[in-house]
Amino acid sequence: MAYVSGSDYTRGVLAVLIAARAAGIPVILWGAPGTGKTSLIYALGESEGLLVKLLLGSTMDPTDLSGLPALKAVTDGEGQHVYNVTENTVPQWGDELIQAGKGILFADELNNSTPTVQSGLLTLLQDKKIGNRKLPDDVWILAASNEPEDAADGYELAPPLANRLLHIQWNPPKEDWFDGMLANWGDNLASAEQVQERSKIVAFLKNYPNLLQAQPKTDAAAGKAWPSRRSWDNAAKALAAAPNNDTIRNMILTGLIGEEASVQFFKWEKSLSLPSHESVLNNPEALDWKAMRADVALTILNRVVAFVRADNLKQSVNVFVAAKHGTKGDIASSLMVSFLGRVKEQKLDVSALSPLIKDMADLMVKSGMSGAGNQ
Repeated sequence: MAYVSGSDYTRGVLAVLIAARAAGIPVILWGAPGTGKTSLIYALGESEGLLVKLLLGSTMDPTDLSGLPALKAVTDGEGQHVYNVTENTVPQWGDELIQAGKGILFADELNNSTPTVQSGLLTLLQDKKIGNRKLPDDVWILAASNEPEDAADGYELAPPLANRLLHIQWNPPKEDWFDGMLANWGDNLASAEQVQERSKIVAFLKNYPNLLQAQPKTDAAAGKAWPSRRSWDNAAKALAAAPNNDTIRNMILTGLIGEEASVQFFKWEKSLSLPSHESVLNNPEALDWKAMRADVALTILNRVVAFVRADNLKQSVNVFVAAKHGTKGDIASSLMVSFLGRVKEQKLDVSALSPLIKDMADLMVKSGMSGAGNQ
């Protein structure tokens, strides 16, 4: 299931997109690389049940919009062949949208498209025609682009094209990304190792927010590894798949987010001094939750989420309850969506947990889950 943040910021952007769709106005999202522009469009398509067809500006050719010329036989009224004419075919993406009757045509990296391609897009925006066919009225045209200073070999948008678009500056707050990471982007089948790594990365970046999105200033440095929302999530997936070996983990992280951020992360990771998972499950009340660092509490609780099973479900719930009573209820509540998602995924029997239902319900209400249908 696609994940879309429920923050006021994202709800506002989605409201603008929906209004533009109703008005038939194409939209472009402008934002830094790796901030989730493309992911938002695909998640929106999934949530709306719409086919998404991608056109990539950096590789787009005019024929991707107009189709290739082909000969068509012209006949007279008696069905006799008279002569041949040239007619443009319909590209496959266009045929699929026509067959679906609705969908999203998504032009990504728009300002990396050449002026010739931009001219073809202008025609498409004006009348939705491709070849000799017309896209359905319910095809939603959306675009995304990096900022001009970030677009390699980019072009300025032609004024007639820019003037037909509704421009949105995409700059989601870091809290949106933190929430998405902790919810595993709506993927209840994410591995326990991914859950752990995402948790640690979020805990780290809450202490070092300047390393969440830190694109280098020079083109040479920007052409190598550097931290972004995208590269941090890739790091979580790669670290989860790697053996627990310091050298290998260092190579992975340095290769994705760069040396400076990698050194900071591993230094922070060593400072956590986490208790064993078994000791947390067996006696969560023994932990000094009140004095505990927030990043340590977050990491401990997400480890509980990652490894909840039928044989430790009651213990896992007890850990959340102990954290709540130990002044870490805000952190516990932020992880309830992920926790209950993994319980649901494994079809665990919760009937034995009735004495703890009130505490769990309090956490659900605090996390905004009561009647929310988040999954």
